[in-house]
Amino acid sequence: MNETLTLQQALAQVMEQATAADYIERLPARDMRNDRDKLQTLSELGWLLYAQGENTAAYEIAKPLSQVPFDGNYNRWTWLEHANVLLALVAPAEQAEEARQHAITAIEEAVRTGKKDIVQVKKQVHKRFLNGETLDTDAIQRNVDEGNRTDEAARRLILLKSLRKIELLGGSKAYPAERAAQEAEEQIEAVRQIAAEVGRFKLSPFA
Repeated sequence: MNETLTLQQALAQVMEQATAADYIERLPARDMRNDRDKLQTLSELGWLLYAQGENTAAYEIAKPLSQVPFDGNYNRWTWLEHANVLLALVAPAEQAEEARQHAITAIEEAVRTGKKDIVQVKKQVHKRFLNGETLDTDAIQRNVDEGNRTDEAARRLILLKSLRKIELLGGSKAYPAERAAQEAEEQIEAVRQIAAEVGRFKLSPFA
């Protein structure tokens, strides 16, 4: 996993994967128009597949994307970071520890990269994140109250990514990894229930 790829190389590899191919074909063309759109859409697809237990397909998406290093582009890094966390979750058993260390290193290097004052700000934001201060559950509750099941699933997947990242990085005294892991499982169960009710292909990024 030490090999690095350009974004274009990584996307090309994802598009060639056999297990994920049927799912990729179902993605809306409007969300696959350029590399930025493809990155976001494929990263989201990987997480939906993971939440539904499709770990092999999720791995085929996560591995190439996780090999694209941080280059200072934070808009792009958001989705690449998600791919790194996902890789740590879905890598085969014999690669699990290597994938976990790869993801942790990539995330921490991104926090430490930049000018001193920028790094200080990033470290403060990172600390708040690990303390669970930036987790958003209000939007999920609004979706529940409104009965908007598809938006609820999308919001739960966003929360799932954050919870698994907290867990991967060991959490904090304020928000232990064990708590993050338990709450992540709750999000997975909720997403699976919604998918069973409305259909997988009615959920983002398919819809």
